[in-house]
Amino acid sequence: ASPNPNKKVVKGSSCSGNAEPNAGLTLQNQWNPEACGTCLTLSETERRLMIVEYPKADWACDPFLTLSESERLMIAEHTKADWGCRSVFAVESIPNQESGIFYYEMQISAITASVSIGLATKEMPLAKFVGHVKGTYSYESRGSFWGHEVTGCSHLTKHPFVKVPKFGEGDVVGCGVNLEKRQIFYTLNGELLEPTGSPFSSDAE
Repeated sequence: ASPNPNKKVVKGSSCSGNAEPNAGLTLQNQWNPEACGTCLTLSETERRLMIVEYPKADWACDPFLTLSESERLMIAEHTKADWGCRSVFAVESIPNQESGIFYYEMQISAITASVSIGLATKEMPLAKFVGHVKGTYSYESRGSFWGHEVTGCSHLTKHPFVKVPKFGEGDVVGCGVNLEKRQIFYTLNGELLEPTGSPFSSDAE
């Protein structure tokens, strides 16, 4: 998946119209090599090439996972048959402001398992699913919004979820937050998905 390089904050409660850059937000965000978790190694061989891999095969690292980034392309590859969860954080956090819209997109180049795209707290463990930890929210490729306690939602092991369209190879998935209304929204191939405006905790960082 590749992060959209043109992330901007839009003043007001609508994402239409002209976007204005905000001094508190880095417009070209990147994956954070410091958010590695245990037994994760990082090597950088070119200016735009980043390779992240798990060198050990214990409980925290199964399945053997390799992440690489070249020209904004991130590839996650499971090289063992074991099941596991791995998360990657961006370098910059969403600015703690009272207004504006933060939004990013991921284009799915290939997918062989479940992928979740969303927003997490700084404290979320990297070996957990985003959306399955309190204060985190996500859009899962199998067709669910996770973490949103809204009317009509279902629960799995006490985690709220809402069924929505699935996404896969070739799709562009967007995740945004309205800072004024304290609401999260998702898009699929440029279309706003329902339910829109899911609330989130204003205390989360």
